[in-house]
Amino acid sequence: MTSEEAANELSGIRIVAAPLYEESKILHDPHVAARQMLNTVEGFDQPIPIVASPVYITGLQDTRSRLAPVGHDTLRLMREAGYDSPTISRLSREGIVNLGG
Repeated sequence: MTSEEAANELSGIRIVAAPLYEESKILHDPHVAARQMLNTVEGFDQPIPIVASPVYITGLQDTRSRLAPVGHDTLRLMREAGYDSPTISRLSREGIVNLGG
């Protein structure tokens, strides 16, 4: 059974449902594009597209274009978890953690 068939069956018995998209479909969906739901995360070998939440609350600031860069909080979180500076530096050099910028 496809995702669309399952959603139709559930809808038929009054359960709110919608088909799940595969990545290739959602990245090219005109509705997703019209609602400006696609963002890009930088900081990897190549930019990675992600889909923003479809839920927007009127009156709240739209944060879709303000994604934190990769590694933005990593250093602070590692220190809070008890890692010392030499260990954090070594893990960063070895490519195990990304400290951003």
